[in-house]
This record gives sequence, C-alpha cells and structure tokens, in this order.
Amino acid sequence: MAQSKRSLIWIGALVVVVVGQWAFHNYNIWDKIFRSADSSLSERKIVYWVAPMDPNYVSDKPGKSPMGMDLDPVYEDEISPQTGSKGGSPGQVMIDPVTVQNIGVRSVVVERRPLSKKIRAVGKIDYDETRIASITTKVSGWAEKLYVDFTGQNVQKGDPLIDIYSPELVTTQEEYLQALQSADYFKGAAYAEVAQQLKNLLASTKKRLKLWDITDEQIAELEKTKQVKKTMTIYSPISGIVKHKMINEGESIMSNTHLYEIADLSNVWVQAEIYEYEMPWVKIGQPVTMTLSYYPGQKFKGKISFIYPYLDAKTRTNKVRFEFENPNMELKPDMYANVLIESTTQKSETIVPVSTVILSGERSIVIMDLGEGKFEPRQVTIGIESDDYYTIVDGLQEGEKVVTSAQFLIDSESRLREAQMKMIAPGKEATSVKKTVTLIGEGEMKYTCPMPEDMVFSSEQGKCPVCDMNLVEMTPEQKENMQKLMESHEVEHIHVDEKIVETGHEHEQEAGEKPVIMIGEGAMKYTCPMPDDMVFSAEPGKCPVCNMNLVEMQPEDQKRMEELQKKYPVKKIK
Repeated sequence: MAQSKRSLIWIGALVVVVVGQWAFHNYNIWDKIFRSADSSLSERKIVYWVAPMDPNYVSDKPGKSPMGMDLDPVYEDEISPQTGSKGGSPGQVMIDPVTVQNIGVRSVVVERRPLSKKIRAVGKIDYDETRIASITTKVSGWAEKLYVDFTGQNVQKGDPLIDIYSPELVTTQEEYLQALQSADYFKGAAYAEVAQQLKNLLASTKKRLKLWDITDEQIAELEKTKQVKKTMTIYSPISGIVKHKMINEGESIMSNTHLYEIADLSNVWVQAEIYEYEMPWVKIGQPVTMTLSYYPGQKFKGKISFIYPYLDAKTRTNKVRFEFENPNMELKPDMYANVLIESTTQKSETIVPVSTVILSGERSIVIMDLGEGKFEPRQVTIGIESDDYYTIVDGLQEGEKVVTSAQFLIDSESRLREAQMKMIAPGKEATSVKKTVTLIGEGEMKYTCPMPEDMVFSSEQGKCPVCDMNLVEMTPEQKENMQKLMESHEVEHIHVDEKIVETGHEHEQEAGEKPVIMIGEGAMKYTCPMPDDMVFSAEPGKCPVCNMNLVEMQPEDQKRMEELQKKYPVKKIK
C-alpha cells in the first residue's frame, strides 16, 4: 500500500517537471492568451474624455479635469445608437432607473380622441335690435290723447297709442268722402271718362291716408260712416314694452316727430367678451347655457348668433352675441349673466397634457420616453389648447410616450449631450439641424450662437433668434467654419434690428464672485430651473440670467437658497 502511494507521488512530480519545462520553452503561449483578452478590450474605440464631476468639460485626449481628477473615457459603443448604453442619436440621453425615480420622472401615453373645452364668459342682457319698432308721425298736428303714457308699459300689437288732431288729416278725409260720393254719382256709362277721373282721385286720396299710417280698417270705417273724424288714432305695430316715450298729451307735433320706441322682449340678446386664444372653439350656432344671480339654480338655453368681426385692442377680446328665448319675460335688459360654452372637436385629435410641452420661443419640444431609461427631445407643432391639453398637429403618433414631469432636467442634459456629440463628431448630426446660415447685421461677423447647429452669426452682441441664448465672441476656428457653412448652406441675411435684441449676461457683468439674485419683495416662491444661476423671485417670470421661465420652488430649493445666501453676496432686484 505504501509502495503504491510513493509511485503516485513520483508520477505527479514528473508531470509537473515536464509541463514546467514545456511552458518555459513555450512561454509565449501565455502571452498570446493575455494579449487575446487585452485585444478584445482594446477594440473599443474611445471618442472623447469627460470630467467625472463636470460633464461640461470635454477633451479629445486623456488628462486631468480642472478639479485635478482623471478624465473618464467615453467609448464609441456607448454613444452608438445600436448599443443604447448611454444614449443614441445626438440629444438622446440614458438615465439610471434609480435616478429616474429620484428626480420624479413621469410619462404618459399619447392619446387620440375628440377634445372638449369649457369657456366661461360674463355678459349683459340686451334688447334684440331686430325686434324694436319706432313710432314716428308723418303729419303735423297736436297730441289730443295718449293711450300709452309711461315708459315700460306693456302693449300688444294693434293697441291704440295716441290720438292725433291734424288739419291735414281732416282735409284729406273730406276729400276722400267727396271723391267717393262723386264716384258713386257718375258711375253710369254716359259718364265713363268722368268716372275714371274720379276713381283715380279716390285712389290717390286713399293712398295719401295710408302713407300717413291710417289703417285699412280706419279707412273702411270712414267709408261706412261717411263721418270725418277730428282725430286719427295711431296703433302699435308690435307687442312689447315701451322703451322710450317722447311726447306728452297736448303737445304740438311736427312731421317726423319721434313718439315712441317699443321693444319686443320675447327674444333677447346677451353680449359677452371672449378671449382671443379661446376663439378657435367658438362657432355660430353652438348651444350655450346661461345662469343669473337673479334666478339661483335656474339655467337658460340659447345659442351663439353672431361673432363680431373685430377685436378690442386693449383687452384682446372678441365680442360675441348670444340669443335666448324669453317667453315668460324673466330676462330683463342690462342683467349680468354667466355664459358657459361647451365645445368639442368634431374629429379625433392627437393630444398631450400641457405639462409635457416645453415652449422655447420659435419651437415647441417634448421629451420622448423611449423605454429602458432612454429619453430624447423631439420638436412638435402644437394646435389649439383645451384646459390641460394641447392638440399636436405634427411630431407625435398615438401610443408614443412623453415625459410630463422633470422634463426640464432631461432637456438640459439632452442639449449638453447634443452639443458634445456635435463638437466631437460633427458628422453625426441629427437630421433636424437647421439648414440655413443666418447672418445678422452689417460688417464683420464677430459673434455666434453657443449651439453650433443653429448656425447663427452676428456683427453685434445680443440673443440668438433660434434658441434665445446669448451670443458669444467667435474664435478663429469658428470664423473659418462659418466660411465653410456659407459655401454648403443657404444664407439668410437680416438686419440687426429684426431678430436680435441687445442684452447682457448678469454673471458676466459682475466682477468677482457671482451673486445670489433676489427679485421682488416678500417671500421667494420661484427659482430658475438652472441651479447654477442662483436666481429666486417673489413673482413668476423669466430668469434675468438665462431667460428661462421661473418654476415654483420646492422645499429643497428653499434650503438651497438659505445656504447660498450664507456663501455668496446677494443682489436684490425690484
């Protein structure tokens, strides 16, 4: 047994010696193995280097960041659209799922459905102008008797209004009776010519009476009684209320004297003002609902009858007329009314919540949620707004996902990434890059937009007409690049006053440490989305540093403001 163990030990030692000698004489095989492993790693191509703590610092070679830290390499497969490990096309970003949750990213699915909107307006009840009658005399005389003698009195169609004594009317009645009597006397065949003349005179006199508003019934009574009346009665042509009374009993009357104005209130108008941006939802014939404080809980149904063809230049509102039936005379002129218009689009629309759209001057941007932590900005064309939704005319399809919260943070990171991609790999530009070179002003171009894809150059300082960023001084390389762009793109030359507004960057104008900017009085409620700007305001508005819309402060922003006030000087702006 012991002999067998010794034999196995000697055999094992012999194998080790043989393998060791073979490996010594063939050591290059290990080198090949390790070289093979290294070669698989070395095949990854480094595109650029970036500072670990400052993604704005980018270099085309390894080295140290301004903070003294080693630069991190960014490999080609990390920015390749195929791998998607750190983002695809320029502007696309990849965010860790934990970070997505921490910054509160929320997304919604793009829908397609009819859109509705409620428009509320305050109006005032008015008379229906098509239902007002004016009573005016056509003869001279005196007001012998008033049957309607006060404003507001109800009258019915055909009710007597006033008895008028007029010598002209009396004379015309006498002429009519004489012509009537003569026509009867000379109606025989022997007097045919005379009878025709008398018949013409009778017709002419009767026509004169009717032109003076004498009714057919009154003329028939005159023919029947053969008695001339001292006065003639004027009757109401419509039913309604007396809106105005301009005559008193016994007063003299001249022809063309305005006696009464009568308004029919069985139908009334409501005049209201609609804001300019709400007018796409307003159409003639739409049903509306009206409520009045005079009748709590009661609703009146009407419709839009007219849209006035002009706007109020001061209030930017459009006057709209509504029409309501008023059979019980409940609706009284000059009452204030609340009108509700409920409008719905006739066809399905592509819609997204208002909170998903970033409005940046000439462009509207949404942040697409591509899944697996990938996000990408996309330009869209927005249509009408309805409460909390926009219709999307172009740029989105039903079923796609868009970000509804924290999109400003993603958009900032996306712009940074896009700028890095274009600086390091200009051949990989996005397809939506501006294709026109814009030259602003006269003389030598000295300034350009920090966003190379905007291709904006100017002879004066100011803001970029494309992205609204402050223009920066051009380097010799940028001037050389401008000449190349002008040869390969269309050139648009505009006057300096048309697109550029001279401005200054608050931080660049300050000497030494940049300050904490406090705008307005009272509690600070709003802040700039860019934390580095250190801007806080008591009222909503735009950041004086970067011109972005201020956002409502969160509890952590309040704490950050207090810490910044301890470290930096404070600049207050009224």
